[in-house]
Amino acid sequence: MYFNSYYFVLYYLPVLLVGYYILGKHYKPAVAHMWLLAFSVIFCLSHGAWQTLILAADIAANYFISRGISQKSGKNDKVRKLLLVTAILFNIGVLFAFKYLGFFASVLDMFTKKGYSVTILIMPLGLSYLAFRMIGYVADVYKGEQEVPSFGDFLLYAFYFPMIVQGPITSSELFLNALKDENHVKFNSDRFAKGLYLFAMGLLKKMLIADTLAKSVTWGFENAGRITSADTILVIIAYTSQLYFDFSGYCDMANGISEMFGITLPLNFDSPYKSKSLSEEWRRWHITLGDFLRKYIYIPLGGSKKGTVRTYINIVLVFTISGFWHGADFTYILWGLASGVIQCFERAFDKGLSKINGVIRCIGTYILWNITVLIFRSESLPQFWYLFSGIFIRHDFSVTHELLQTATTFEIDYLEEHMGALGEHLSLLHLPVFLLISLIIIFGMKNLYEKEFKPGVFKAVFVALSLFWCILSMGGMTTFLYAVY
Repeated sequence: MYFNSYYFVLYYLPVLLVGYYILGKHYKPAVAHMWLLAFSVIFCLSHGAWQTLILAADIAANYFISRGISQKSGKNDKVRKLLLVTAILFNIGVLFAFKYLGFFASVLDMFTKKGYSVTILIMPLGLSYLAFRMIGYVADVYKGEQEVPSFGDFLLYAFYFPMIVQGPITSSELFLNALKDENHVKFNSDRFAKGLYLFAMGLLKKMLIADTLAKSVTWGFENAGRITSADTILVIIAYTSQLYFDFSGYCDMANGISEMFGITLPLNFDSPYKSKSLSEEWRRWHITLGDFLRKYIYIPLGGSKKGTVRTYINIVLVFTISGFWHGADFTYILWGLASGVIQCFERAFDKGLSKINGVIRCIGTYILWNITVLIFRSESLPQFWYLFSGIFIRHDFSVTHELLQTATTFEIDYLEEHMGALGEHLSLLHLPVFLLISLIIIFGMKNLYEKEFKPGVFKAVFVALSLFWCILSMGGMTTFLYAVY
């Protein structure tokens, strides 16, 4: 079950919201929290019972270890530090066993030719996000920045479904403090309207733009052996736009759903393609992941306080870890490594780069991002190099008509079928039009969080029509690109 599914929109979310606010009105907040926790567990169960059981065991282990780490536990500092190290190694170990064991087995086989192979049959939902949240939680408990909450509140923090699949990596302090405000379980029409508006906008981004461009991207990579230089450029731009609206759409939906429950999640996406450097872009893309890496890895490594060389090493190391966290493959490692190296270059030549016109820097950053993200999307390093180098060596700048026609929807196809020859000609505009629309939104419009939300009749009608159209279009449901397991 995902946010862009019939079951979620028509049954799961309405029943959850009605029960939540009825319980919040007539009982203590804890009762509404238990209702929300039960539905969060159901959300996880929809992805597999064994996966949910593994998550539950992982969460329980972290909670009970954190009680021993707590400064109120009465244990001395050495024992507390040992428990902290145990908790960190435990979370890394669980993540390694389910996500990376197969990768390292294949690497070992690559060098030894012994036929080593590991098949992972179960991958718990959102385990990568959970591991980082648990590490952050136990570290904050150790430093005295977070008190150990009740077991029920901790379970809700760990299982809370709007942030389990793709984040945000919300700090325990922010989330648990939100639960202490008793008013959040009482219905607030303005807050609910804002949440519904964010959800509808996110659903539109995902289903209308991201999923449509996904068809072009899929065609491009399935036909990588025969596409032209121009095709490759269009496919790359289509993928960066797809990735943008896929993740932006998810963030809007997650924030919108959470607003309906009276819980504000942290900003996780802030118009990153308007950045003037890759460093800035990373600060505005998956913001909570960057905050986690900075607080729990970069600063403990010494940050920028150990000299220039050490700073560069720390930056490259952190971004290589980030790449590997996204996926167990050499493409992800190279993507993270390249991102770190580019940021070191920007840091070294910051004075000179800052003198360049802002628009030019923005365009240059966008081009760099397109190149690095091609590594992210490629199925292997040879495929990346074939596609990237092919832009320059194939010298074929014709565009395949089949590619241009891929970016379409059922409604568009239906209309063009009844337009005869004109419809056939219009079909060649599918991809250019969708790319143009996506680029205008990305570079020419403010994001939803830069504008104050004001409820009104126009927004209400827009939300109703958007939800109606999206529900009718859910037959071709796809998963989310940034669902890092």
